[in-house]
Amino acid sequence: MTARLPIEPQAPANASATFVLSPRVMLVAFLGILLVAPLVLSPFYVTLLNYIGLYAMVALGLVLLT
Repeated sequence: MTARLPIEPQAPANASATFVLSPRVMLVAFLGILLVAPLVLSPFYVTLLNYIGLYAMVALGLVLLT
């Protein structure tokens, strides 16, 4: 039997062509979407998203307590 060597991932031919968003850019984009959402969405969806956020915070609090 012959031993198989693990295949290492290779970098793309043009490494400078890869596009990566910085965390700061993603944060600004997310906050921009949050600011524009109430102007674009109907009140039903704004209320629904508020409930989802509230329940997510409650669930996170329960996870941190236990």
